[in-house]
Amino acid sequence: MKLDFSDIAALVGAFMFGPLAAILIELLKNVLWFMFSGGIAGVPIGEFANFLSGLSFVFPIYYLFRYYQSKRVLAISSGLATISITVVMCLFNYFILLPFYIKIGGLPKNVDITALITYSIIPFNLLKGVIVSVIFFILYNYLEPWILRNRSPKEKSKRAYKHKNK
Repeated sequence: MKLDFSDIAALVGAFMFGPLAAILIELLKNVLWFMFSGGIAGVPIGEFANFLSGLSFVFPIYYLFRYYQSKRVLAISSGLATISITVVMCLFNYFILLPFYIKIGGLPKNVDITALITYSIIPFNLLKGVIVSVIFFILYNYLEPWILRNRSPKEKSKRAYKHKNK
């Protein structure tokens, strides 16, 4: 587990160019990381976890904020994204990632997966969600005029409501 601020780039990409841009940014980030690090046992399982984590964080913020543009909605959607990343990563770790690590020998066979998730995965993802949300909220205040000015025409037309700065 590592605290990764690159989800902020995916958020900016989503706000400017839509959800496909966020997917491509997350994918490119993880493909490059795998190419240079090689993954565990040559399998990109950690990179896939990071990809899934990034999208489960970016999409709730993007889809809520797309229709209701306000600082309040940005804060609420960031909270929902933090819950989303926590739930998705708990499920992914419980059913896929931790059993994989047990199988390849990275974790002992008698490890208590529930305790590991409760005392490691949940707090980490909550902390990551809060930290990345706060940093993005601060950055968005500075980048907002630039993002609004440089959005793709398709993204501009998707907005159901005019921008309100609340």
